[in-house]
Amino acid sequence: MAPSRRLSFTAPLLVMVALLGASGLALLLRWRGARWLALVTQGLLLACCLTVIALLVASAAYLRGIYGPLGEAASAIALLVAALLVEVGGVLPLLQIAFLLRPEVARLLSPTPGAAADG
Repeated sequence: MAPSRRLSFTAPLLVMVALLGASGLALLLRWRGARWLALVTQGLLLACCLTVIALLVASAAYLRGIYGPLGEAASAIALLVAALLVEVGGVLPLLQIAFLLRPEVARLLSPTPGAAADG
């Protein structure tokens, strides 16, 4: 069975999509824990990105060591994908975390005007 059809592969992706949707909706509705939920969600997204990058780098090392010249080409492609993933999947969560940690954003997202957010 292909990995993308296994529940162990699909379930974490569904959870991530649900968390992103819930945090976005919570931020729009200015729910009390919205900022905290968005920070946790972006942290999990960053952790997933770093995990995939680590697995790609490990795969590149394995391919290079086992398959010789063909493995060198395959490892170069895996490292290129890892580099693109840093740009596409890693920078956005970092910027969103930095934005959500700013004090003026905490005040803006607080349920009552002018009150500091608890988390």
